[in-house]
Amino acid sequence: MNSFTITYYSIHIEFQLTFTVIEIEEISTFIDGHSKPLVGSREILQCGYLLKVGYVRDCDEEIELKGICIRVSRPGDPSFESTVVIQKPFPGSVVRGHCPCDGGSTGKCKHVIAILRSVEK
Repeated sequence: MNSFTITYYSIHIEFQLTFTVIEIEEISTFIDGHSKPLVGSREILQCGYLLKVGYVRDCDEEIELKGICIRVSRPGDPSFESTVVIQKPFPGSVVRGHCPCDGGSTGKCKHVIAILRSVEK
């Protein structure tokens, strides 16, 4: 089981995931098999640049997660707030991602992938 920390409406909660939210195969499909976002997301997670991950919305059909990530290229600049929507039932599929970074116009950047990998089993 993955240990997971989440902030929900400014309440800090720690819990153990007992189910698979998303699988690595689905992440790979979402990024069309490209390795660059996977490599970049690994750096973000290993270096602790992904500061928080939390629910934005949780409904019957899907869940939306938001992550706050330090800018790897410019650590002094404001952090990125990236989002990703995962379709239910779990393990789900990625509906869409969004990130304000230069490579985030497709929603498949390393910041979005880091959010997905933080809830991947």
